[in-house]
Amino acid sequence: MPRKVSHKKNIISEQTVTVGKLNPKDIIHFKYKGDDIYDITPLVFILPTKDIDKKKNIRTKQVVYGININYLTEFVIEQLLGEKDLLRMKKYSLYKEAYRAYSVDKMSMIKIVEYKTNKMLAEERKQQREANE
Repeated sequence: MPRKVSHKKNIISEQTVTVGKLNPKDIIHFKYKGDDIYDITPLVFILPTKDIDKKKNIRTKQVVYGININYLTEFVIEQLLGEKDLLRMKKYSLYKEAYRAYSVDKMSMIKIVEYKTNKMLAEERKQQREANE
């Protein structure tokens, strides 16, 4: 079982949302109920699903697929957020252990999260200092 990492300091804001409003690349935080659940409050980077017959991305209403970033280090999260093609991720081996499928009926209190990596926060502080000089 992967080790959990707290990323609370990187969450800038949260806003309540419904499953129908979720899009690939969104980061969500929610409560998850069920038997043998290790992480009851996952922080998940949403991945697209692929309709093989139609060759296009679709969103399913029964299951949300994503990468639980609570199991990733900051460096790996930066790699994930930098992926260009989410259907053919170049660095998938870094986050494959954190890949999860969540049943929508077991999810509650879904919130979309504004998340910034330590690198992004440091860059913002640098720009603010330069603007104040």
